[in-house]
Amino acid sequence: MVPSTVVVFAETPSGLAATTNVSASSVFKQPTSLAELLALPVGDLDKVDIGLINILCAEGLPGSENLNVQKSLDALDTWAQLVKTETLRHFYRFVDHPELFCHSQAYYEMQMMGDVLVND
Repeated sequence: MVPSTVVVFAETPSGLAATTNVSASSVFKQPTSLAELLALPVGDLDKVDIGLINILCAEGLPGSENLNVQKSLDALDTWAQLVKTETLRHFYRFVDHPELFCHSQAYYEMQMMGDVLVND
């Protein structure tokens, strides 16, 4: 049997990083249902995508009968990328006029997230 090569991507402070030759058995398997999520040991919860946790917790709620988990995750990823792009593109606003954002980069970022998600 030929060992498979797994490439794992992770966000780091310096950008996106890739690790290769990680054994398939060491890659954490994300849960695919609420039951699988609830069965995880508490110590593994920090390995689960926070968006996935939220989506899986909707399982069984009224209106979630046709919930497509992957489509919902894709939408979250698209929105997150859009917010990131627009926040970086308009960062000059914070640099030029920090007083408009209470001299807080976190305030600026939250305002940009709200503006992008409402308006774009």
